[in-house]
Amino acid sequence: MELRSIQLDLTSRCNLGCDFCPYHGIGGIIKEVTELPLEVYAKLVSDLATLPFKPTVKLAGSGEPTLYRDFDRLVLLMAEHGIPVRLITNGTTLDKKADLLATTLSQLVVSIHGDEITHDKTVMMEGAYQRAYTGIEKVRSLNESLPIIHHSVITPQNYTYLESMADRAASYQTTPRFQHLKFTPGNGQLGDFNLTILLSQMDKARYRHVDSIFEPDMNPAEIKSYYDDSKVFILNKYDCWRVEIDIPVRRDGNVMACDGSSMGNITEQSIIGIVAGQKRANFVRMVQLATRSLEGLPDFCSRCCYNSKEPVTLYSSAPDKIIIGTTP
Repeated sequence: MELRSIQLDLTSRCNLGCDFCPYHGIGGIIKEVTELPLEVYAKLVSDLATLPFKPTVKLAGSGEPTLYRDFDRLVLLMAEHGIPVRLITNGTTLDKKADLLATTLSQLVVSIHGDEITHDKTVMMEGAYQRAYTGIEKVRSLNESLPIIHHSVITPQNYTYLESMADRAASYQTTPRFQHLKFTPGNGQLGDFNLTILLSQMDKARYRHVDSIFEPDMNPAEIKSYYDDSKVFILNKYDCWRVEIDIPVRRDGNVMACDGSSMGNITEQSIIGIVAGQKRANFVRMVQLATRSLEGLPDFCSRCCYNSKEPVTLYSSAPDKIIIGTTP
């Protein structure tokens, strides 16, 4: 069984309220703070440290990872064990944590969703835009080689000026990345998209900055289908590169399959035992069989953030994979 990355949803705590967010925005489902003690993650780190090649740990999820009560200690622990760490953050704490992050991260992803007025309104915090860019500048001054992704969700409020957003990202020595996220309850209620303008802005951003990333990466016909809310949309029905190489660990410790079932809990089992376990093997096998069927992947894969024609996000410069157990 391959493993390239692990996503840790450290906390449901967040200091922003991005309107498109399914957790804290319009129709958000988070009502209380949930997070595990450091001891649980320390055990996970010690397990990963026994592997010959370390998977990247991606800190992201239902809240702002840097607000986890033992964030600094956990990041230092992973760095001490040689585990690559990829942080996805709203940027509001970057200035304070720049010294730590500049020396421990393998990649930094900062979410900024428009110009100053649009971003601050979108995330419901005045000054959030300036705080994010101040933090990026400080981290960059401390580590010139750290890969930094400038991540933007495409919304009805910003899709008309993606080109200028890419310009801004490049001016801070960051890579522009745009994410289609039409299907979330909040984004779906924020307004409509003129697809002609959207496609034009995507082309202009790519022309000016060839390293610009759009996830999923789609052609015009696929984008039209993606933005049609009435349809199940699976970009690639006959392949899923993620299922064998990436696992998400929820803030309650559950390691979740894409269909909502639990493959185990890190408070009860080792992460290696879960990855090599029968529940995960059964789920991976089910997805593999679906990709070989006439129907392709099931409906729960519709508009999956990871479903793509190619795995476009680089997790680390480490070896491509780790083998744990055997592929079913």
